[in-house]
Formats: sequence, C-alpha cells, structure tokens
Amino acid sequence: MASQIINSQTLKGKIFDVNTDKPIAGVNVFLLEINKNTFTNENGEYNFTNLGRGVYRIKISQLDYTTKIETVTIASDKENLILDFRLNTQSFKLDEVVISNAFYDKQDKNTYKIDVVKKGNLQKMGAVTIMDAIEKVPGVDAISTGPMVSRPVIRGLSGNRVLTVVDGMRFETQQWDDEHGIGVNELGLDRIEIIKGPVSLLYGPEAMGGIIHIVKEQPAEVNTKKGYVSSRLFSNNLGASTEANLQGAKEKYNWGVNALGRLLSDYF
Repeated sequence: MASQIINSQTLKGKIFDVNTDKPIAGVNVFLLEINKNTFTNENGEYNFTNLGRGVYRIKISQLDYTTKIETVTIASDKENLILDFRLNTQSFKLDEVVISNAFYDKQDKNTYKIDVVKKGNLQKMGAVTIMDAIEKVPGVDAISTGPMVSRPVIRGLSGNRVLTVVDGMRFETQQWDDEHGIGVNELGLDRIEIIKGPVSLLYGPEAMGGIIHIVKEQPAEVNTKKGYVSSRLFSNNLGASTEANLQGAKEKYNWGVNALGRLLSDYF
C-alpha cells in the first residue's frame, strides 16, 4: 500500500494495463472512507470531485486484474490532481478438491476458517432466509423455533459466544434467548462471511465461537441510479417472496431504498 501527499479537491486520472499500457474500461474505483464509488469510462478515466481534507484509501479492482489499494492524503483544497494507476493481470487457479476426515489435520494447521456465502447462492440453495443459507456451511448449525426465529451455532457454541457483525458494527440481537433471531435479512446484502476459530477473538470475548459478518453491497456510481426487482417461489412450503432495490449516489452522499415481501403458507 503506497501513500502520497497531495493538495487537491478533485481527484481524477486513468487506469492502464501494466503490460499493454492500454486504458481499462469498467474498473471499479472506490473511496472507502466516504463510501464513494465510480467506474472508469471507455477511455479508462475516473473522476472524483468535492473531496475535503483528509486521508482516503482508494480501492481499484477489476476482474482478471490484481486489486490495488492506495492511500491519499488531501492536505488542502487548492489544486486538481491527476493520478494514474497501472494494474497487473491476475490468473486464476482452481485448487484440487480433497475429501478427508474432518479431524485429520492437526489443530496447529487449522487455526481459523472463513467461509463466504454470496447473495446469489441464497437462491441456488433454495434458502428462504439468511439463516437457511448459513446453516448449510460445514461447522454451522441453527437453533430454530420457526422459519423466522433462528439462531446460529458455530462449532457447538451459540448465544453470547457467537457475534453478528454488520459492515464492521456489532449487531447484538440473537444472544439473549431462544426467541431472538439473527435480526438481519437479505436486503442490500452482498455476501456473508462466517469466521471460525481463534481469529474471531479479534472482535472480543463474545466472539469465542465465531463471527457472522454481514457485508452490504457497494453504493451506486456517482450521479447514477440503479435497481432491481427479484421474485422467488418456494414449492416445499408453498411460499413466495419479492425483493425490490433502488439506489443512487450524488457527489456528497449516496442513498438506497429496499423492500421485501415474503408470504409462506403458515407464516406472514
């Protein structure tokens, strides 16, 4: 990660391929601190305006290229800065699948495990709720008293030994008793990260069993709007659900509206 000192209120530039020196279109350029998002145009150009003083981390990502993170410090608002980046190509390799006994490896070689469940996988799994998808992950189970009241169990631990985190913030709803569910639905969801093992203690003693980390989707590109409508039918429980999403972004703020309707034969 590199750091640069600049004097600017506007940050713009181009993204190039390091091998061909040609501009790359459709690169995602994301300012993490202010949640501001944009994509490069057909000429590989990006542009951010109305940036105040401060330290910003710029995340540059594109499929088939290595993700780059740069740190930029804006000391004043006197100049406009042009800052170009070059991305290295990245090849993908699928490791072989190894099936073995769950307790074959030694503990010192299996200190932690992070499983990722993408939102698109919820539909492939036929999951009605987030907990339906989580409990299909190896090492994760659920204590349930109905379709909408379900609590995670990670490696045999539950309650105040399992912590729910939404975009880095603690979301303490399911720790109290069996009638408190996880309290989060799939609206605006990008992915679910399940962290198992001692690395979860970085979040505190209440994460001894593990972490259910809910990661929200990135905002829309600056000065654009986007949305979708999705419907699903469930044959096993004679149910249906419809989800609608609309979001947009301006130079100084971004916004989003989500709606979810779910109807099951024995639950409204």
